[in-house]
Amino acid sequence: MAPSKLELKVNKAFGIGLEKPFYCKLFYPSCVGSVTAATLALSPTILGKNEQALAEMLPSPVSKIPTPVLLAVVGFPTGYLLTTIANWARWKTIKSLLQYQDWIHGAKSMKTKMWATLLGFLKGPAPYDTYYFQRSLPKQPLPDLEQTLDLWLKVAAELVSKEEFEQTKDAVEAFRKNEGPKLQKHLEKRYQEEVNWLSEYWMTVAYLGSRDPVAVNSNFFWVNKHPIDDLSQLDRAAGAIRIIMEFYELVDHTRLQPVQLQGLVPLCMNGYRYVFNTVRVPGEQIDRIQRYPGETHIIVIRNGYYYKVDMYTNEDGKKNKRRLLTAHEIKMQLGRVCQHADDLEKPLPVASLTSQNRTKWAKQRDILAAKNSVTLKWVESALFVVSLEMEAPKDMDEHCQMSLAGRGGDRWFDKCFTTIFYPGGVYGCNVEHSGIDAMVLASLSEYMNVMEKFGPSGLLPAEKPNDDLPPPMSLTWILDDLVDEINTANKEFLKMADNLECANLNTSYGKGVMKKARLSPDGYIQMALQLAYYKLHKETPKTYEPATSRLYALGRTENIHPMSAESKKWVQSMMDPNATKQSRQDLLRKAINVQTKARIRSTIGQGCDRHLIGLYCASRELGMDVPAIFYDKAWQMPFKLSTSQTPTRAAEMGAKVDHKWVIGGFAPVCQIGYGISYVIMGEDLINITVMAFNSCEETSAGKLVQSIEEALDEMKELVM
Repeated sequence: MAPSKLELKVNKAFGIGLEKPFYCKLFYPSCVGSVTAATLALSPTILGKNEQALAEMLPSPVSKIPTPVLLAVVGFPTGYLLTTIANWARWKTIKSLLQYQDWIHGAKSMKTKMWATLLGFLKGPAPYDTYYFQRSLPKQPLPDLEQTLDLWLKVAAELVSKEEFEQTKDAVEAFRKNEGPKLQKHLEKRYQEEVNWLSEYWMTVAYLGSRDPVAVNSNFFWVNKHPIDDLSQLDRAAGAIRIIMEFYELVDHTRLQPVQLQGLVPLCMNGYRYVFNTVRVPGEQIDRIQRYPGETHIIVIRNGYYYKVDMYTNEDGKKNKRRLLTAHEIKMQLGRVCQHADDLEKPLPVASLTSQNRTKWAKQRDILAAKNSVTLKWVESALFVVSLEMEAPKDMDEHCQMSLAGRGGDRWFDKCFTTIFYPGGVYGCNVEHSGIDAMVLASLSEYMNVMEKFGPSGLLPAEKPNDDLPPPMSLTWILDDLVDEINTANKEFLKMADNLECANLNTSYGKGVMKKARLSPDGYIQMALQLAYYKLHKETPKTYEPATSRLYALGRTENIHPMSAESKKWVQSMMDPNATKQSRQDLLRKAINVQTKARIRSTIGQGCDRHLIGLYCASRELGMDVPAIFYDKAWQMPFKLSTSQTPTRAAEMGAKVDHKWVIGGFAPVCQIGYGISYVIMGEDLINITVMAFNSCEETSAGKLVQSIEEALDEMKELVM
């Protein structure tokens, strides 16, 4: 870009040719040297043309110092100070600008356009450090107590009967007058003192404090399939592991670009600290997350046996210079694992211990560690775990069930994630949820999908792998003291795994139809789920849908509560044969608009669920009796529909995967509910995964999928 007249004037005055406009050198740290040396130390044009006059102004001993040296001595600290002040002001302004939230409501307003221009200018040019904007992210808002209670009453009114709602109102009003203000003051203090007033509470209540098994109950999965049907298992595994390691290097060297909404507003990247080298360690009362930065090995599980495989090797014999293994070298190492493990008798499924109640597992882990401290350390400190399955799932439904559960000996459920490779190029990933939300893991999977490249016969040609690589280290377990416990754990886990029912749907149309009708795709799908559930169960359920809170430092999620009075009216109209098409259209649009407003409200930290959870945690922290509002039926009701959209741009970015197989999911959060995940794959396809429990006679994943398909067909006819 040609310099402006002002820039040319500045350049001429300072006698320099700037590589960047002057304002860049003033504001960006990488340009500090240019500012201090060129503009403040070596510029007689600015500091005075008459050196003699300057000398006369100085004491005689100083006047003997050569003028350029004197100017440099005076100019450098002055320039450094001014640059530091300017940079401080820049970050202060960026943080202030990120407090502005009207861009979500009025993206086309002149105020928003001016705000966006200024923010883009102050952010400076990419690329950025992964955590470049972390210090500028605003604090997660603490909602007003009155606002939260009013909003909760609005939600609760749709969940219970009129008689039960009177009890809810009594509990809410008692809380508003009594415990609420005291607890709110406690949260206000936390807001002032903590980076995020909620994050520690949420991590404890939602994850680390739970005693339920993480297997099935907490972990989630992500799967895909490569379009090459006869792609070998080791080719897919080696190529994928190499790309995952490249992603690891981006994260480890903080070169992964920060996620930005609309390419402008940065999101919190803290979750990426937990993607690699982490493990959830069980405790008798509360778990903890342990990180092992610097460890560069993976653990490969094959036929129940464990192998440590280092992902780096010394380059050309240079001990201080390491390089990442090539895909062909990784394939060679995986082949060595298979050659060693395949003919062995299947061992005790030690990983089943990680599928148990957390308190029980904590006690057994102490016994395990007594004789297996080294092996346990290698497993828990690994970058991630790789499971090389012996058999391929017969269809997509079994693929999902296997990726979430497995058979007990092939998933270390406490690890950050386990990548699973089946024969035939099918891939799965099992993720421990405590530190990683789906959006974070999706970016890793998306990167892998986009970067994978295979030839017709598998891995693309490359140099011959280094045969001198040390073979994978076979790890041994001494399990004499835990034989009965492992067998019992595996038996109980298999019951849990077999209780999972999974059904998938690839829709006949995608977001293109919804956008053409000028309806929010997310709101549209949520209404389809409400209608489908009502068709099957003749009620509108308490529904969970997360919105991201990553606009704020250490933010995670907030519940949208997509079910509303408006959604109930629309569902009822669809079941009413006397309702007109126009009235159904109007009610649908109103219901989607309400869901959209609720999603925006939750995104900007003004939802009610997380605030109420914070108030509950505060009551426990202060040693108070649990307020009646948290014993009320509306609050205690389970989420019969637990839903989530996993965003991906894989289709837009031309990922070489079978688009119908890009799916993820999780189990229901209650025995009488459903876990529903959906992935919008471009304009013409949505992948929906439904999970339920076979033990519940009231629910059926297969029947709900059929009902969702019917609901979507009816809605298409309605909006078109």
